[in-house]
Amino acid sequence: MSGHSPTLRGLARLVFWAWLPLAVVLGTSLLATHAATLPVPGERDTRLLGELARMRNDDERGRWMAVHVLYAACRCSRDVVDHLVDDPRPERLAERILMVGSTPEIEQRLAGSAIEVIRVQPQELAERYAIEAAPMLLVVDPDGALRYRGGYSERKQAAQLHDLEIIGRLRGEGHAAALPLFGCPVSDELEALLDPLGLRGGRASS
Repeated sequence: MSGHSPTLRGLARLVFWAWLPLAVVLGTSLLATHAATLPVPGERDTRLLGELARMRNDDERGRWMAVHVLYAACRCSRDVVDHLVDDPRPERLAERILMVGSTPEIEQRLAGSAIEVIRVQPQELAERYAIEAAPMLLVVDPDGALRYRGGYSERKQAAQLHDLEIIGRLRGEGHAAALPLFGCPVSDELEALLDPLGLRGGRASS
């Protein structure tokens, strides 16, 4: 056995040094994907503004409107669903949930919400709304201008969501700094850009 030890040790070192660069690449790719800030649409994108205008009912004219863009396979989006259902919502605020995908748990939670749910497919979200990631908060003023497009928190999977603070500041001061968008890619194109090696096995992320 001892006669083979140098050979075995040499083989082990070879395997280690061959594996190390791959491990670094894989780890870096996963970390970058997990921590990436996701893109938001332009504030004057005509596709998005047109769809937002069509969301309003006649009796909601003159009100602020918040649209919550959520993806059922994304844990960050599921946290937003819990927040929308469990916490009091602002008075005289029109709200919509733009939902991609579904799970039994989310359907059960949304059944207890008064917020209207609009269901779309991933590619439809990108093509009609110019949105490729979730969860995203959009806030539209009474005149139809898009006043906020961004995230809910200052970091990924944060315990506190700031949508109520953002909406209150917009209604009171007319301005709120956009928070970075952390969450999940929804479109195939954005998923491929963020995860070119396919390490996560699909768009769903936690």
